[in-house]
Amino acid sequence: MSPGEIYEFKNYKFEYVKPEIKEDEHKVMMKAHFNVYKEDKLLGQLSPAKYFYFASEQPSTEVDMHHEAFLDLYLVLGALDENTAKGDFRIMLNPLISSVWIGGIIMVCGILVVLIPRSKKHVQLALWIFLMLGALSPQPLWAAGASEDPFSYLKTDDPALIHLKEVTEKYFCECGDCVRTDLKTCTCGFSQKERAKIFGMMQSGMSDDGIEQALLNEYGPKVYAIPPRKGFFEWSYRGVYILGAAALVAGFVVVGYLIKHVKKEVLVASNQNVSNEDSDYEKKLMNELKDF
Repeated sequence: MSPGEIYEFKNYKFEYVKPEIKEDEHKVMMKAHFNVYKEDKLLGQLSPAKYFYFASEQPSTEVDMHHEAFLDLYLVLGALDENTAKGDFRIMLNPLISSVWIGGIIMVCGILVVLIPRSKKHVQLALWIFLMLGALSPQPLWAAGASEDPFSYLKTDDPALIHLKEVTEKYFCECGDCVRTDLKTCTCGFSQKERAKIFGMMQSGMSDDGIEQALLNEYGPKVYAIPPRKGFFEWSYRGVYILGAAALVAGFVVVGYLIKHVKKEVLVASNQNVSNEDSDYEKKLMNELKDF
């Protein structure tokens, strides 16, 4: 998006007002200012930011949020061009976040009700409280979240679109700013170029194995978001089953040894008890014979 552009998402509008770039002795701060509207009514301003620290040479993403009764709206800055002021942003709607707090309140109320001494009157009061809280609790309105479709620049009826999504979900975005986000869902400028590059490979007739090898040569094994079932990774998959089978066999061996060892100890102890009983009986018999 460029300054002045408006992006519509659900029934919200996001107006990109201006960027802000500052630098001090510790970091470079990149911030974007947005006006957020809901059905043409101004809700407020959001200013997502990204900090680049000189000491650690690591970026830090600062998400800005607008909270409503039944949903939270998040705005994330992906990348910002210092020359053109164009930026890549991610929008997320997470409904029913407040239900977590409502659930906590219900749990606390339930604990307090349980601690009350039981009587018919108190039970009726507890039932009334639970019914009221249940009536006030919100119900799910839509899915757990929503975000901008990174494939919006392609035609939805393009048969290659499904194939492109299947391929890009296997690899991570390697821009350095995204935190282990796969190319299918990442919205930064680098990931858009990578998707376009992969799409070009597909259009040229390159196979999935060829695309995999090209990305592997460029970025190394760290590019894998979903490890392939071949080579070293195949043996890793098999190793899990081999270790599981070995652990199962070892468990049977240990249990068998313990059972055998315990049986042996019980048998020895039993024989000792029998010997002691026989010895006592013989002594008693000899004493009676002497008295006789």
